[in-house]
Amino acid sequence: MIANMAIGAAAIAVTLGGVYLHGESRFRAGQSAQAAAQNLAELKAFRDESTRLAGLSVDLQGRIDVLAQTRPKIIERYTHETTIAPLPDGCVIDPGRLQHINSAVSAANAAAEFVGPLPARSVRGR
Repeated sequence: MIANMAIGAAAIAVTLGGVYLHGESRFRAGQSAQAAAQNLAELKAFRDESTRLAGLSVDLQGRIDVLAQTRPKIIERYTHETTIAPLPDGCVIDPGRLQHINSAVSAANAAAEFVGPLPARSVRGR
C-alpha cells in the first residue's frame, strides 16, 4: 500500500513538474515574442523618423538651391545699376535705383520665405 502511495505521489510530482516546465517554456516563448514585437516597433519608429528627416532635408536643399540661384541675380542687378548710374556726390538715391533695390529685396525675401511649419516629430510610447 505504501508502495502504491509512493508511486502515486511520484506520478503526481512528475505530472506537476511537467506542467510547470511546459508553463515555464510557454512563458519564456511569450517573453521572446514580446521582445521581438518591441524591437520591431522601435525599428518601425526609426524608419518613420528617418523618412521624415529625409523629406525635411530634401525640402531644405530645395530652399538652399532657390536662394543660391537668386543671390547672383540680385548681385548682378545691383552691380549693373551701380555701374550705369553711380550715386551722386550727395549720395541721394534716385527713384529708379530705389525701385531696383526694393525689387531685389522683395526677390530675396520671396526666395527665403518660410513655407510653413515643419512636421512634428512623432513621439511614441514616451
